[in-house]
Amino acid sequence: MAEFVQFTGERDAREPAAADFIKRMNAHFRATQVTSAVDKFIEVGDHFKHGSPADKWYEFVKMDATMATERGDWDTFSAAFRTRFKGATPVAKPRGQLEAELSRMRIAIGDLARGTVHVGDKDVYVLVDFVKRVCDAIADLGVSGSNTGLWDFYNGLPPVLQEAVGGVVPASWAAMLAALDGVPQSKVEVATAQHRVQQALVDQFADLQKKMAAMTVSASRVVVNPPRAPNVPAPVSPTSAPNPPNQQQQQQPAAAGRGKRPPPTIAQKELLHGVLRKCVRRQHLDTPAGHAAYARDITAWHEKFCLVAPSDLQLETTGYPLTPGTPCPCAGKCWRCGAVGVQHSKDANGCAPCTLLPRNEIMLRALGGTWLGRTSLTVPITAPVNVVEVVEQYPWYETRKGEGAQAEEVQEGFVEGLQQ
Repeated sequence: MAEFVQFTGERDAREPAAADFIKRMNAHFRATQVTSAVDKFIEVGDHFKHGSPADKWYEFVKMDATMATERGDWDTFSAAFRTRFKGATPVAKPRGQLEAELSRMRIAIGDLARGTVHVGDKDVYVLVDFVKRVCDAIADLGVSGSNTGLWDFYNGLPPVLQEAVGGVVPASWAAMLAALDGVPQSKVEVATAQHRVQQALVDQFADLQKKMAAMTVSASRVVVNPPRAPNVPAPVSPTSAPNPPNQQQQQQPAAAGRGKRPPPTIAQKELLHGVLRKCVRRQHLDTPAGHAAYARDITAWHEKFCLVAPSDLQLETTGYPLTPGTPCPCAGKCWRCGAVGVQHSKDANGCAPCTLLPRNEIMLRALGGTWLGRTSLTVPITAPVNVVEVVEQYPWYETRKGEGAQAEEVQEGFVEGLQQ
């Protein structure tokens, strides 16, 4: 015997939706071989709870003279029933947010090195699962013929996949899917094997650095000399004599600057401060229109600086579009995910992978936090002034003034490609 299906039509009732109820009734009619529209209309009334909104509406349809068509045709009754008891529209993300999430879908070479992943009741290759998820996202948005956000997606791919698609950004998402779907698994396995070898070398180097740091700490500890016999002078080592003044002056800067980047000049700080101010002014709102404009800014930025090698790229002059909804740089927030009130560790263990900002934006925020610290980007940066002595007497006054003018010119020239 088929399961009895009851419907009330109440707003808070835990029951199937109107469309699902009609589907179940159709299955019930097929199982019981009910074919007449009149018999279907009579029998469906037994599935409405007495006194419920659905039962009251059914009684109205049964008695009203204008509803004769609904009583005599089951399809017409089904359409009227779904219209009357249409449920609330489920919450959906804005299209701009979905496009941004599509452009930020990532797969690392370390993920490819895992080989396979369990999906459902079978094991599939990691790359095949990733392409399937990207294909589903593109189909949901209907952007297979568009290239919105394709630059950001391409730059996030591992080198082996970038080479597999031809080393250039495809013209559309459909072309990108076709190229990724045609990547042979043998090529992926060769790249992952090389990655394992490189990762092993990196791990060995990190372990060696830890051991050297431990040895340095042990060597820097104070050693207490054993007691000497009375009236016996301490031995004098040739290396314990003080270095000549010239030798000390030559050795101290080398020891102080070993392995460190020289501090930025005032002109460099002013240039970076101005670039960050422009990036903040051009940051879009966290709305669908803002995300769409942000995707266009990313595409325009990459088209402008596509010929610049990553090692030669200077973000303190080029700038980079800021993600909508993220806090202002130099505000003490996390550089990698922009979490409010959070300062995560350098290895980003506290940042979720899905919340990481683009790599260039992370580098720009980190550069601003390192050079400028916590500072306001709403007003121009000002240089320190000595109120006692005459400013023109400083030997670097004219030089700094010239550097500032040149920095402003460079700043205007490199950042003009970003959208207003």
